[in-house]
Amino acid sequence: MISPEIIKKIQAIKIRTRQVMNGTLIGGHVTKRKGSGFEFDQIRAYSYGDDIRFMDWSSSARSGKLLVKQYLDEKNRTIILCLDISASTLFAGTEDLVSNVLQQVSAVLAFVCQYEQDNVGLILFSDTVEKFIPPSRGNKHIMYIVETIFAYRSTSKKTDMNVLFRYLLESYTKEAAIVLVSDFITDDFALSLKHLVCRREVVAIRCLDALERNIPQVGYVWAKDPESEEMMLLDGSVELQDKLNLRFEEQNNLFKQSKVDYIDIVTDDSFIQTLILFFKQRMILP
Repeated sequence: MISPEIIKKIQAIKIRTRQVMNGTLIGGHVTKRKGSGFEFDQIRAYSYGDDIRFMDWSSSARSGKLLVKQYLDEKNRTIILCLDISASTLFAGTEDLVSNVLQQVSAVLAFVCQYEQDNVGLILFSDTVEKFIPPSRGNKHIMYIVETIFAYRSTSKKTDMNVLFRYLLESYTKEAAIVLVSDFITDDFALSLKHLVCRREVVAIRCLDALERNIPQVGYVWAKDPESEEMMLLDGSVELQDKLNLRFEEQNNLFKQSKVDYIDIVTDDSFIQTLILFFKQRMILP
């Protein structure tokens, strides 16, 4: 069961997403399946059975043989949202927990998929795949996904993206675009990510707390790792900020080398329009 407050939040996200979508239409998705869609692909020789409406009479006259225009077919896509629900997301240096922002980002994307009539599925992961909702479409399905996003409570604290990537390669083998929604506070996933990219289209949405971008220099502080529950003494100086910046830089390089499009969402920013524009650009550009 979800609370009235969460229901109210879901409705607000849905309304705001639709407002942005109405002002910034993403448009139809295009795939390399040949057909009679609206995006021109090439001119080729006429084959028996081709629709004469697509005859290119000018090119045919110049070449002395029958030629037709071939178009790419529009096709609805299948999207798998992979949401990180590990304990590292239960952090807030400002007003919102990172986990709350991750949930909101995933909900926005689910509603965008509904708007575009795409099939959308959901994977909740930590150091295991905790829940999988197979892709489908329709209002009832989308609301089930969104309510699960906000209502589910993780059974594990740690993060292991290698487990997620193996699942996507070995257990879910159908064609789909993968959207990773995470804080990416985890190590040693570079090789398995590259394997996944060879078989799937992958997009990364990295959610950061605003404090991670500008850590106050307060000297030494005790901190508890939410995943291992280990206590540690941190040097809250420029050295800690440098370490975080190095992690961001290494991940950025990994995404670029792996040809993974990515975007950063910061907890204290209004992100819906930024997120939708990001997907608009990557869906319509070659």
